[in-house]
Amino acid sequence: MELEDLIQKLTRDILQQLNDETEPGTGGGAEAKTQSETVLIFGKKEDTYTEPLLSLINSNARILFLDEDWRDKAIDRYVLPLLTLGQMGELAQGTARGRIGGEVLTTVLSGKTVEVVQYGYTYYMETAPEPLLRLYETQKETLKGFGIKEFEPMAKDLLRSRKRVVTETEVKNARDKGASTLQVPADACITPLAEEFARDNSIEILKR
Repeated sequence: MELEDLIQKLTRDILQQLNDETEPGTGGGAEAKTQSETVLIFGKKEDTYTEPLLSLINSNARILFLDEDWRDKAIDRYVLPLLTLGQMGELAQGTARGRIGGEVLTTVLSGKTVEVVQYGYTYYMETAPEPLLRLYETQKETLKGFGIKEFEPMAKDLLRSRKRVVTETEVKNARDKGASTLQVPADACITPLAEEFARDNSIEILKR
């Protein structure tokens, strides 16, 4: 094989690895499939808060729960349905007890962000003393600095992509689905044609 042919082949292989999530085919080959984000929920599937929470997450997302086999999976978002008063106080001090609190602490120590759907103290907003509420608000801000922040519902006009190379086709797909914002990984490479198409069609490419 000529050197130039070899370089071209290696380039194609690298681009395929960056852009495609593959699964084994029946004939020993690989079949590309559309990628979607994977969300880990710190809870169980049968918990009462699960169903309403799912409506706030991208319908194409792969949902995993704490009691499932998820540790060898590539997780895009970590979601905590309820942050209790006890968990909040412990995490604000950099400690945690119990499985959920421990997993949350380990996640942020690993440099990941955890999104909180409901803060336990908000149930007492009408009755709790003002100084106590201020304490919880201070803890909330402290946790935000650690990477524990409020949950961001999936906006109808936002489309997320895990692709590391964003081409014009990817931006066109976002437009065709009615999205005005295409969220891509922070280290994604955006081709000039993709940037031009996004600009001409008023589509924001957001790196996060």
